[in-house]
Amino acid sequence: MCQFFSAIVTRQGDVRFCEDTSHEMILARLGLDDTRPLATRGWVRVECAPPHDAVRVDETSEPGWYAEDRLRFEDAVMAVALRVAPLLATYEAGRAPLWATCEAGCASLWATYEAGCAPLLATYEAGCASLWATCEAGRAPLLATYEAGRAPLLATYEATLRTIEGYVPPILDPRD
Repeated sequence: MCQFFSAIVTRQGDVRFCEDTSHEMILARLGLDDTRPLATRGWVRVECAPPHDAVRVDETSEPGWYAEDRLRFEDAVMAVALRVAPLLATYEAGRAPLWATCEAGCASLWATYEAGCAPLLATYEAGCASLWATCEAGRAPLLATYEAGRAPLLATYEATLRTIEGYVPPILDPRD
């Protein structure tokens, strides 16, 4: 996985980010209106990819306020990106083998499904439905094992991210 860093930079110089590389996720958590023209917004999308040595504005143009103080904004983004990068690398190092195991198991189940389905074209509905159910039943514990292994890694990653100024936590449902 690319250890990409996405953030929102405000006119005041705040760098806002979350565990997701999606600008939309950050905007939703911040409650920012993405329909306003860039020229009237007090924020801009930015991103950088490893080795985190360059920041780019991820918009159709660059707002004047950003261009006027580009170095300050880029330095602020870079400082946060360099703090997040090793945390993400640690999370990915733990998550990747779990996902590879899950994928390998799912691939085997899919191959069994495909092999069993091919000769059943005449009785497709019954035969393939049964094989699909077997595939899905086999997939469920693989995904559960993956999620069980990933959950503590993600929790550690998110808990550490929360200590970095600018992190935007998920919006909590008041019913919870």
